[in-house]
Amino acid sequence: MTVAVYLRISKEDKESNSIESQRGMVLHAIEHMPEYADAHIAEFCDDGFSGRNFRRPGVERLLRQVQEGGIQCIIVKDLSRFGRNYLEAGSYIFRVFPALGVRFIALNDGFDSLREMEENSLEVSFRTLLYDIYSRDLSDKVKSALYGKARRGEYVCALAPYGYRKDSTDKHRIVPDADAAAQVRRIFQMAANGQSTRQIARTMNEEQILTPLQYRRANGCGRTVWNCIGEENFWTQQTVARILRDERYTGKAVYGRQKRENAGDLRQVQVKKADWITADDAHPGVVSKEEYALVQEMLHLGSVRGSSQKSGHPLLGKVRCGICGRAMIHAGRNHRYFICHTPRVAPFYACPDLRLSEDDLVQILQDAISRHVRNAVDANRIFSQVQNATRQKRKAADIRRGELHKARLRLEASRKELFEQYALGKLEKEAYLAAKTNITKKLEVLSIQIEKLEAKLAEAARQETPERCINNEVIRQFAADGMQELLQEVTVCPRHLLKITWNFHL
Repeated sequence: MTVAVYLRISKEDKESNSIESQRGMVLHAIEHMPEYADAHIAEFCDDGFSGRNFRRPGVERLLRQVQEGGIQCIIVKDLSRFGRNYLEAGSYIFRVFPALGVRFIALNDGFDSLREMEENSLEVSFRTLLYDIYSRDLSDKVKSALYGKARRGEYVCALAPYGYRKDSTDKHRIVPDADAAAQVRRIFQMAANGQSTRQIARTMNEEQILTPLQYRRANGCGRTVWNCIGEENFWTQQTVARILRDERYTGKAVYGRQKRENAGDLRQVQVKKADWITADDAHPGVVSKEEYALVQEMLHLGSVRGSSQKSGHPLLGKVRCGICGRAMIHAGRNHRYFICHTPRVAPFYACPDLRLSEDDLVQILQDAISRHVRNAVDANRIFSQVQNATRQKRKAADIRRGELHKARLRLEASRKELFEQYALGKLEKEAYLAAKTNITKKLEVLSIQIEKLEAKLAEAARQETPERCINNEVIRQFAADGMQELLQEVTVCPRHLLKITWNFHL
């Protein structure tokens, strides 16, 4: 039997919630549980992670082992340690764990899923809701405090930008770092002399200048994870462009360029420049304002080019090279394709010179998603869903068909009345013929519309069988619409091999 001990602390937690105190409390409790005297203790820890989401390495490993049947009991200090998101935490505690036969214990909250009626406890549900509300309130207060400091020109970010370091006497102030600042000045000088971001990045790589990440690690900061197949890191066009566009190098404090919509969200969204928090002359500048303005003008004119990718494509940032690990560039005009640009700036990488067609890749992914749908969903269930969807369409088509038939009857009645007026001498021949021709044309148009609608309804009736539904447009449309959410990434390996990673478990 394996008992999982889960520990978590966020940046805002107080010392009372330290990892050490949590560990001591949980282990002490296990010692007084005779049923777990011979159990194996497995510890899972997330240090510095918010409880508002479950994208944490420790809890992900825990949940993966739970799904594999390797965990029989989970013990935490309190419910908030496991998660502060009311809906997601409640789903695991009250539905997933009981279904998998996993016992869940929250010591301070007195919760034990083995106790009768505990699963449906109103008190526990209320506690998880309170933890959720408390987390949101705490997040708002922390943001408000940080915004206030930023408006006063204080530096409130966790790490100093490349070229700076935190002042040893004031953590809310940054000062130039001599070695890195010299490289920043050099990058601006090369850009001012007309070199492109690709040329600058290639030069830095050829001279083996430490990248911002490598420089941080060399100075004892290893928090940032390099998204790469290996451990190597190199200068890229995007890195150079990001430095050249950063106004903080002129001495201006800039805060709030990105934000998370809700507490605990992993994805950040861009903020309009007008809403940034700025303060002039907040710290010593590395480059002059005039030199910065010159480089910005050149960037605008295209003399110095960064990434040419446009946002909005569902595969942007998800197609990666299997050699260097970098996201492949989305390029081409008439025929779009993905290609790795790493060899242009780091020729020591043997990345394949392959132009992967966007159309081919999209087709491969849609076919793969369709296969998974067919394997995962019962044909009768799809048939039922298709029937519900088409029933509404058929109802609208029937109403439209009725309207067309009524319109035809009205026109035929008008044509009959027209003839009667002509026969009685109330209408001249020329006027009668002109009006008759107009009505006849309208009737011909209506007849064509009715015929097409009847054919469409007949074809829909033939398609509505379980065997046809499983292969019809519904699945293909689902594959196209759901690709961005279902796909995590595609790794393009040598010999034209693709490794596809999904956001769901098969």
